[in-house]
Amino acid sequence: MDDNPPHWDDILFKWPFQKFLSFVEQYPVSDWNGYFPGCFDPALYSVILHREDDPMPFVRYLVEHGADVNKPLDDGICPIHAAAMRSSPDCLHYLLKHGAFVNQPSYDEDPWRPIHAASWNGCFETTEALVRLGAFGDAVNEYGDTPLSIATGNDLPKFVELLSRAIPAPPRADSADIEPILYLFIGIPGSGKSTFYRRVLEDPNIDYVSLDALGTRAREKTAFDAALAARRSVAVDNTNVTKALRARYLTSAKTAGYRTVGLFFQSVLADCLARNETREGKAKVKRLAVLGMSAQLELPSKDEGFDNLFFVRIADGLFEIEPWKES
Repeated sequence: MDDNPPHWDDILFKWPFQKFLSFVEQYPVSDWNGYFPGCFDPALYSVILHREDDPMPFVRYLVEHGADVNKPLDDGICPIHAAAMRSSPDCLHYLLKHGAFVNQPSYDEDPWRPIHAASWNGCFETTEALVRLGAFGDAVNEYGDTPLSIATGNDLPKFVELLSRAIPAPPRADSADIEPILYLFIGIPGSGKSTFYRRVLEDPNIDYVSLDALGTRAREKTAFDAALAARRSVAVDNTNVTKALRARYLTSAKTAGYRTVGLFFQSVLADCLARNETREGKAKVKRLAVLGMSAQLELPSKDEGFDNLFFVRIADGLFEIEPWKES
């Protein structure tokens, strides 16, 4: 590489993609990073937010060549926040498919999530995509702002109506007069429940209770009761295919003053069997067990005691969430 390489900002923000590609392909990535140390990670954020044309060719190149989709800048903001601020659903979907987290908090003293950024910037299309993909509509930052309160304060009625349909966020542990939440998963094996928790719902303010992980009903009950005793929000990742099974958790949670949120995972038998076949070790469930769970499955209803009930399906490799429609 020349001793006087072109300016980094010119490469990122002014050059068309083909010129950029011709330049970088002249040199190994190791040489590139020698001149621009760690350049690929901050470049990802920068091209998303600051390119005036379509940033996607640059985004794909940078991610394919090692840019970390979850790497924060010095101010704590991640690439997915940039996609939310830019109003770029295509970029948002691409980042999520490559490991970004839809409810990613910023790494600073004022933890904003992507949906805060989209609401603040009036990006309706991105806000709509984030809600559909599982973003918390009422997540609170350090100053007490939520996407819903931002939209209300900015007199954005379309945003308010949209955000009111989003999955509720777990209250922060240091919140006063908190109403913790029970997130109750419902769906046969292979419907995506555990993956959904890792990709969408996982949060330091939520305890995770799974029979598969804990091994016995006794251990699961101990973990669930401990979460309720500590007034911690809790996600119960079991099949919960019958009303009777769900009632055990709902009754206890309601008695303890919890808000109850049901998440029904689309349970198309053929799809679930196919996903189960890709599993290995203990994660793989016997085929007869999947068939049995499918036969027992009872569709949920808000009348069971849910304050909120959602339908979750897998579409194009991502989870999509919408309010439950009673049959």
